[in-house]
Amino acid sequence: MTNQEKNQEVFDKLSELEEFFFNKSRNPEELEYFQRILFEMHGSMKTLVCQWHNLTGCKNQ
Repeated sequence: MTNQEKNQEVFDKLSELEEFFFNKSRNPEELEYFQRILFEMHGSMKTLVCQWHNLTGCKNQ
């Protein structure tokens, strides 16, 4: 596996987590008391995805 393939794999996993936290934060029936925390976690993951893109050039495929 090349270095760029590894970078893309990391990007894909970060994107997957960002989407997961986005969906969890928008579902008030589930984990209702933690909705604000989940929303903040989504924001942090989105920042990580953007930063990883800026560092590596990886993007959604």
